[in-house]
Amino acid sequence: MPNAKAGPSRLEQKLRAEISGDVFFDRFNRGRYATDASFYQVIPAGVVVPRTMDEALRALAIARDDGRIVTPRGGGTSQCGQTVNEGIVVDFSKHLNRIVSLDVAGRTCVVEPG
Repeated sequence: MPNAKAGPSRLEQKLRAEISGDVFFDRFNRGRYATDASFYQVIPAGVVVPRTMDEALRALAIARDDGRIVTPRGGGTSQCGQTVNEGIVVDFSKHLNRIVSLDVAGRTCVVEPG
């Protein structure tokens, strides 16, 4: 784990430069994302809360280039630990939670991931 007194990592700096949403690498916020509705607790390296799908895709590319595991997160209601990981958690629930299209007759719906 990085030293708390050290400056931001290269990964954190890159994410902050590319993402207008929240980027958390502090201990408190990483702790908030360390659990879901399951009993598992895994502290992530960082958390990104993108405002747009383009930002989400940029965050994925940055994490991939850094060799990080990425875990998508919606409501955090998993009871089996699917939303916790030691990589980068991308929280879609705050901004990317809208219905994109609804076709009642065709019984289909397209939604954002949050």
